[in-house]
Amino acid sequence: MERVKFYSNNDLSLYFYMDRMKNVMENIQSINHPNFLDILEFYNIKKFLKNGIYPKGFPEGKIKKIQGCLNKKINIFFYSITKEEIFSCLEYFFSTSSKVCEEAPKSLYKKDNIDEFRNTLFRDDFLKCFEDFNLDKKISENDLENAVNSLSIPVWYFLKSDFFSIKYPNLIKNLFLSDIKNFELFLNNFLEDRGNYVLPANISKDELYKFCESYIKESSNLNFLELIAQGNKDIRRLTIDPKLKLNSLRMIF
Repeated sequence: MERVKFYSNNDLSLYFYMDRMKNVMENIQSINHPNFLDILEFYNIKKFLKNGIYPKGFPEGKIKKIQGCLNKKINIFFYSITKEEIFSCLEYFFSTSSKVCEEAPKSLYKKDNIDEFRNTLFRDDFLKCFEDFNLDKKISENDLENAVNSLSIPVWYFLKSDFFSIKYPNLIKNLFLSDIKNFELFLNNFLEDRGNYVLPANISKDELYKFCESYIKESSNLNFLELIAQGNKDIRRLTIDPKLKLNSLRMIF
């Protein structure tokens, strides 16, 4: 049995989680000291309930009570979480060390089979909760920078919305501009069926133009070079002039 994880309404795994979800819902009142992974599982169960997806046998009134209980436990946890625990969470989700699960505090990790080798399952949920519960009030820009550098966290994790760019503007800008490959995250927004990344607002047009120039010189990705060479008018915040087009074509041919 695995922890409950909501991906989308159309995901084929939805009903795979029904037995586990039923067990948690039936016992939610008696779970008095949930750890961090319990809380993130509750967060995902809330998504199921919000979309009207849950095991049979739960009347509407019961569902509302369960939702209220989930909300209360999640809110209490994030209200009381400490700066040190947030750092432990970052390390748990982003460290490449094989010992990270062994050394994680009890408040985070059960150390039983359900969580074994699952330290990436709720990674995106953690960052969304960081945003939803304003954990930036507990973690300074310098603090987050130290964690990001220590754990080598890629910038794209922080570009799913504008939250981190607003709360940590200098960090996210510098992190984005530190690797020329990150320009592809920007270009990804203009390709069909690709990710939607929010570029830091404090990157100027001139900085983006120079970043594009550097990318063209170093890139071997023909798809992105062709996108620049075509001068796609939908590419906002960057003026693709004849110089950029010509340089891209030279790299292609």
